[in-house]
This record gives sequence, structure tokens and C-alpha cells, in this order.
Amino acid sequence: MMGFVSSYYCPVCGREFKPLTSLRQCPRCSTPLFTRYELGKSKFREVIRRAKARAELGVWSFHPVLPVRTAGASMGEGWTPLVRAGGLSKVLKLRNLYLKNESVNPTGTFIDRGVAVDLWVAKSSGFTKAVVPALGDYAVASSAYAAKYGLDVAIYTLRSVEAGKVYRALLTGASIAYFDSYSKAVERAEKASREYGYYLCLTSSPTVIDGYRTLVFEMALSLGDVDVLVVPAGNGVLSAAVYKAYLELEEAGLAEMPRVVIVQSAALPAIAERIVEVGPYRDTGIGGIAPDLMIEKPLALDIAVKAVKESGGTAVIVSDSEMLEAVIALARYEGVVLEPAGAASLAGLMKLVNEGFIDSGERVAVVITGSSSKDPFILMRAIERDRDLLRRLQSYEGLAGYSLGKMKVEILRILMECKALHTYGVWKRMVDKGISISLPTVHYHIKLLESYGLIRVVGRQGRRILYGVSEDGLAVLRRLRG
Repeated sequence: MMGFVSSYYCPVCGREFKPLTSLRQCPRCSTPLFTRYELGKSKFREVIRRAKARAELGVWSFHPVLPVRTAGASMGEGWTPLVRAGGLSKVLKLRNLYLKNESVNPTGTFIDRGVAVDLWVAKSSGFTKAVVPALGDYAVASSAYAAKYGLDVAIYTLRSVEAGKVYRALLTGASIAYFDSYSKAVERAEKASREYGYYLCLTSSPTVIDGYRTLVFEMALSLGDVDVLVVPAGNGVLSAAVYKAYLELEEAGLAEMPRVVIVQSAALPAIAERIVEVGPYRDTGIGGIAPDLMIEKPLALDIAVKAVKESGGTAVIVSDSEMLEAVIALARYEGVVLEPAGAASLAGLMKLVNEGFIDSGERVAVVITGSSSKDPFILMRAIERDRDLLRRLQSYEGLAGYSLGKMKVEILRILMECKALHTYGVWKRMVDKGISISLPTVHYHIKLLESYGLIRVVGRQGRRILYGVSEDGLAVLRRLRG
């Protein structure tokens, strides 16, 4: 390890270790390790206070408190906007609400901060190839920074990861291997690292945690103390980084620890269920719309729980519907369109306000993240939550004629030929015909055709809904034939 690093330590059991590149978790309790620096309080304060004047360096503006001897090359990560949320403040009746918008990072999430540091450590340590067990957003960030730094990278991911994120990783030069579970991907990546000498990029590495914590340093410089900080949680690593950052800032007399609130998907609230009563939410979101928040065995579980409990915070569990409502609120009142996982923290805040956890005069910061959603399926799911938006969409696309592109027409033809078919079956037939289209996009077109009244539900095949062409749909096809 390089720079001003003196040791690693376990934040749960307290043991100290030499800062070896190969060491990422406590051998005793398997907790992700924290890095200890030998700067001293005055030097630490100086580094933090001077960083803003070097914002063009990205996370490397905090270089002396990162685990490297020399600063890496920035892609523009870090120093993201911290804006007062005027519209949402009025709706939620909070006088001091701020959004830390991590969606403007190079690949669209806060993950860029940690990956930038971690892969620079790999390059600086002489590695030429890295192996990364990762879900969608982490895979995208890792492949991008590996390309920037000239490293080969192998992504070990799940078969369920969104195709668009896999394509982005492939475009930036990554190789891809699929596994049935995240824990299996981690296990195989660790084995590849041991056997072939690859650098192992774990999402909970001390280097990643230190990169993430720059988010808090920026907030402390721009806003000062906050009373409540709300963050999304999957693996719990961002929560761990927030906790570490405030421990350091408190020791240096620069900021006080806020109440840390973590927000998890109802699909797999593995951290939240250690903090609050899960109740009827458990498992209601399986197969949900925020896969990057769905981790069956969070790597930083114990630190995340510790961060919440020691700070007097709490955990919030949100459903798919609540995340979609937050997507709508964020777009309508602040002009920011995110994917559901990126708006999960706002969904959690909205619940906390209703429950009276936050006073109207408290200073609240919410970390929003995740690239702007361009997936028509997700956008349609959000629009369906608002009847007025849905009516407006239908009026815009309505037939004086309907706005029937070739994809919708092809779907109508397939349903007419098959009499009754589910969405997957329609998609499979389109692909077999050589039509390039994703399953979510087929779902989007089918929902629109149903809203137009051109197709209707005719039955079920197990859990799948079967659709058929309505009389109006048949009439449209007859007109199109001429």
C-alpha cells in the first residue's frame, strides 16, 4: 500500500493489520477493513479544506487521504452537484432539503469514485488484469476505468443483469462471465485471483470505501453539518464509507456525524431486517426493478448496521411502486429523471417524512444516483403510476390514428397469428424473425397496445398473462392491409 497509509483496521472487532494489497476483509470476522492514515489532524484538515480549489482533479483533489502515492487520471468523477431541492422541499414540507446528485458521474453513479481509486491502486501496484464480481452499475464503472487506465478486466456478473449494462461493459473492452448468484460470482473471482494472479476488485475493498467517502468530504465543504443523510444500500459499502468519513471529519473537528438512514429494496432487505421490523414487505419485490440493490449477502452488512445504530439513524424498506413514485416526484419537481434504484433514497425519505422521523427544520441531504433511465419499460412503469400522465400519453399517441410504428404492427400480427400469446412468446417470435428488440421494449409496446384497446387479456399460462388481438385491433390490421 502507498501514500500516507499506516495500517488497516477492522471497524467491528478493532484488530489492526498491515496494509497489504491482497487484504480486503478482517480474517477474524470477515468485515471489510478501513484504512488508517498517518497525516495527523492538522494535515488532514488542510488536505480537506484545499481540495475544493483543485476540483478539476476529481476525487484526486483529496489525493493525500487516498491510498496511493501519486494521483490517478480523472474521468471527471466527483464534485457532483449539491443542490437545494426547492420543489420537493415544498411538497415534503422540509425547509432544508438538499440532493447530492451522483448521477452526473462519468458512468452515472457514485461507484465511479471507488472504482477510480481501486483500479488506480491495481495499476500502480503493477497489475495488468483485474477480475471484478459485480452487478450492472459496478460492471459498467469497472470496465470504463479499466479502459482509461489500460488494464484488462474480466467481469463476473449475473445472468439477470440488464443487457444494456453488459453492452456498455463489452464496448469498453471487458470480458464477461455469467453466474447464477452474486455470492458465486465473488467466490469464482477470488479463485481466479488466487490461481492467475489477477487483481481482485471487490466492491467492499478498503480502496473502494476510501474513494466513496470523498462524497462526504465534498458535502462537508459545501454544506457543513447535516442532521440526516439518506443513502441507498445494496451491499452496504456506501453506508460504510459514509460512516468512516464522518469518523475522520469528527476527529479533525470538521463535521459531526448525522443520523444515517439507509434505504433498501423490499426484494432483499438483508441489512434493513437487522435494524427494523421487516413485516409484510419481505420478498414482495423479488424480481423487482432495482436489481443493483438486491444483494442476498451484503459484504458490508455489519458496518452498515453499526453506522445506522451508532448515528441514531434508521433503515427504510421501499417497494417497486414507492421507487417509481419517487422517480415521478424527482422528475416533476426537480427535473431529474433517474432509474428506480437511483431514486430509492428519495422514496425512503418520503416514507420517513410521513412517519414523522424528520422535523421540518432539519437539514437533510439525500444521495441520488443512477444514470438517467432511457429504458421505455421502466419509464412506462413510472408513467402508469400517474393517471394524468397516462391519459396524456394516450392522447399524444392516439389514433386519429394511433401512432403505430412497425414494432407495434408486428406485435399485432404475431398475436393475430397465434390467437393468444404471452409477452415472452411475442419477443421470442420477433427475435426468431431477425428483429432486434429487447424483452422490456416488447413489454412497453404491449402495454401501449392494451391501453389503446387494440389487444386484450385473454387468459393466463401459469403466472404469464396471455394477450389476443381485440376487434379494434383486427380492424386496424385490416386497414393496414389496405
